[in-house]
Amino acid sequence: MLLKEGSMAPSILSRKRTYAELSQSPEVSRVEVKFPVQIRGYVQRFIIMDTTGSKIEAIVRDTNVSRFNMLLTKGRTYTMHHVVFRLDTYAEFHSIRSSYDCTLDHRTAVEPSIVAIQFPPYPKNIMPFTEVYQCPDKTFVDIAGIVVRWCEIERVGTYPNQKLYREVILMDERKNLLVVGIWSNLLARYAISLPSAAADYQVILGTMLRNNFKHGCYETSDHTTFAFNPAHHATGELQAFRRSLVNGSFDLTFVKRFMERRWEYLATVVK
Repeated sequence: MLLKEGSMAPSILSRKRTYAELSQSPEVSRVEVKFPVQIRGYVQRFIIMDTTGSKIEAIVRDTNVSRFNMLLTKGRTYTMHHVVFRLDTYAEFHSIRSSYDCTLDHRTAVEPSIVAIQFPPYPKNIMPFTEVYQCPDKTFVDIAGIVVRWCEIERVGTYPNQKLYREVILMDERKNLLVVGIWSNLLARYAISLPSAAADYQVILGTMLRNNFKHGCYETSDHTTFAFNPAHHATGELQAFRRSLVNGSFDLTFVKRFMERRWEYLATVVK
């Protein structure tokens, strides 16, 4: 990575901050997600990742939107100078849950990286199910769990705009359950991997799953990826617990009861 003469060593997004600040060190990061421009309020949001795998939401507003919409491309790595970090007060909607976000404004300079930089294959921070339950509607999360149920395929919507949809039930090491709805594009992409994961109680890591508060589940998005039995620090206990499922020593009857209660609930909200 090339830095301008006199610049300081690169910083990382995961460094803890207790107050708002304008970074003086360059921030090396990759654009993981580039959301469309929000015409209302003229705002654009990006999810960027540093070399440790930590993510943060970058927000661009007003006259800066056109500039950064042209400058930043999904999947590319950049060195960013003069990024404004601020504490997240939850006073406004955020795409991901974090203790702070950052703003790219007229002071921010962006340079495409000309040297290959190694990024981890998975996000560093995987959200526990207990925190996932507390996220606001439409929030994106990265999670990991054991596949304990592969539900029937459904057709959602009205003809001719129907889409294929299928739900899987994930369980964490504390026996908490989470429903993940998978839409047709991901069903096709993981047509072999997902059924195999369900048959073998595999651990899967899902990124950028979006909260559907009304239907009580998280759904795949255009930004979602799945990894199967990944080597990640957050999956160690899951792999140990998975062995009791594979050898049949753990009773999963409560999963069926969970699904029955879910369908009773959906009958009250789906018209």
